[in-house]
Amino acid sequence: MSDFSKDGIYKEAKLIALDEPRLVPITNEQLVFYNLDINTAMLTFQLKKGIYPLQISKTNADIHVFFESTNGSQTDKVNVEFVDSLNGVIRFVVDNEFLSAATDTWVTGQIYLTAVGRADTVVLNEFQFYVKDALINKIGADIKIKTIRQIDQLVMDVRKKVDNEMKSLTKLKDVRIEFDAFVTKSKNDLNKIINDTKSDINNLKDTAEKSINSQIERIRNESDEVIKKINAGDVVDHSDLDNALATYVKNSDFKTELDKKANTSDITEPSALEKMISDKIDERLAKVATPHVFTDENGYIPRIENPDLDSMSGIDKSGFFYAYAPVNSPDTENDNGYLVVIARSASYKKVLFMPFNKHTIYSRNKLGTTTGWGKWKNVTSQYSN
Repeated sequence: MSDFSKDGIYKEAKLIALDEPRLVPITNEQLVFYNLDINTAMLTFQLKKGIYPLQISKTNADIHVFFESTNGSQTDKVNVEFVDSLNGVIRFVVDNEFLSAATDTWVTGQIYLTAVGRADTVVLNEFQFYVKDALINKIGADIKIKTIRQIDQLVMDVRKKVDNEMKSLTKLKDVRIEFDAFVTKSKNDLNKIINDTKSDINNLKDTAEKSINSQIERIRNESDEVIKKINAGDVVDHSDLDNALATYVKNSDFKTELDKKANTSDITEPSALEKMISDKIDERLAKVATPHVFTDENGYIPRIENPDLDSMSGIDKSGFFYAYAPVNSPDTENDNGYLVVIARSASYKKVLFMPFNKHTIYSRNKLGTTTGWGKWKNVTSQYSN
């Protein structure tokens, strides 16, 4: 059954076939189909016995149709479709190849009903239809040639499209080949890098092992050489050292000489060692006896004029000073006063300023190069002047 019949695109002839033994044709109507009715030449039959429809279905009947043309064309048995089993309605479609073979001839058809499971068969009366040639098949030769040319052009266009697609597939294949080659090359390069790295590591390992073994061998040789010298007596031992130092002044002898209550005449010319010891002692005592001087020779502190007590320029080292007419004094009532500078380094200092006529002390700190000098603070503000 054609799919077009489900959408209404078909040509249907409706007939009634009686299950009676009469030599009467099923229809006298002039039924016509065309040789270009493709899957649309439909015949619908209602099978009756008398005035009642035959109740037939696949469960109780096997129905076939046979066609024969006057030009000798025939069909095999055509299976039918059960449309309405209760009312005995069946239908079938005439094969388009048979219609083409039977062009311009009368076709006779006959329906065969066979009971399922038995050999009982009923042959219904014959029916006829005519197959005509479609007008389009009668087109002139010039139109046919034009149509053939159009078909040839269409074929050429299709071939071009197919060739283009094949070229695209070939390009795609080439791209894939190039990609595979790239992957293979990258893989080979990676393997080479890995192998080279392994080789370098192995070479480095061998070089390190050789260097370590060489150092160990050198140490062993030097140790053996030292042992040989010790065994041969070429190394200075403790007794040799005592003999070499026997001529030097011992500590006990030096103390004995100091403890003696000798006169000047008892003191002999000092030895080189005694002179060296005496020079070192004098040098050390000279350093201890010359501390940093904070006063002059009369014991007075130095006077500095117009020092800037904000920038503290010129006040670098520890000392005691008398500030005369200072600039930016922390005491607004009296400028002159005493300065005490305590410097641990160039970056950390503490300065005290005391006005000469007050019992007031101002303090200021320098805490590193980043923080610098802090502000002046009156550390005696809680006490009266």
